[in-house]
Amino acid sequence: MDHNLSYEQADISEFPNISTQHDTAFPKISMNALSGQLSSNSLRLTGKHHNHSVHVLVDSSSTHNFIRLDTVAKLKLPISPCSQFKVRIGSGEPLWCNRKFTEVQLQIKGHPFIIDLFILDI
Repeated sequence: MDHNLSYEQADISEFPNISTQHDTAFPKISMNALSGQLSSNSLRLTGKHHNHSVHVLVDSSSTHNFIRLDTVAKLKLPISPCSQFKVRIGSGEPLWCNRKFTEVQLQIKGHPFIIDLFILDI
């Protein structure tokens, strides 16, 4: 099994709100986070989940932590259901989210993080 996998940029969009309780009143994800593009509100980092390299996009224009569905499959992460909610993308269109991965262990620049990620099919 290859443990040095590297995935597309913005596999994981990790945002400043890393608490386990999320305000789902008006969750949003920026167009930059959706496309994996950098902006003045974002920072791209490389992290690790166990022995797998992942690209993390920290974007202060977004409200929650998100992960792409294809990345969940590549990392073989266990998916948990969550109450369905709309995520507003930068263009104003909604995406639906009803799955999450809890207590994701990431290591970024030698620092451990444990975060919840909401799964978006993007």
